[in-house]
Amino acid sequence: MSLAVVGISHGTAPVGVRERLAYSRAEVPSVLTRLRDTGSSAEAALISTCNRREVYVAAEELPAAEVAVRDLLAEQWKE
Repeated sequence: MSLAVVGISHGTAPVGVRERLAYSRAEVPSVLTRLRDTGSSAEAALISTCNRREVYVAAEELPAAEVAVRDLLAEQWKE
């Protein structure tokens, strides 16, 4: 099993981008459930603060897990 992280921070993205990718405390459980339901990761964690967004996944197949995380962030971007 491998660990991967996909994220942005105040050093890599302007505030407008970070705001569009923010999750509220209430949204986090459903976001993690959706990510796990893709079957691409065994475990997942999400950190969403004013300065950073990070999604950590533990997976057997990292490329599939990274695609699932990127798809999840893309969904948030569209909203």
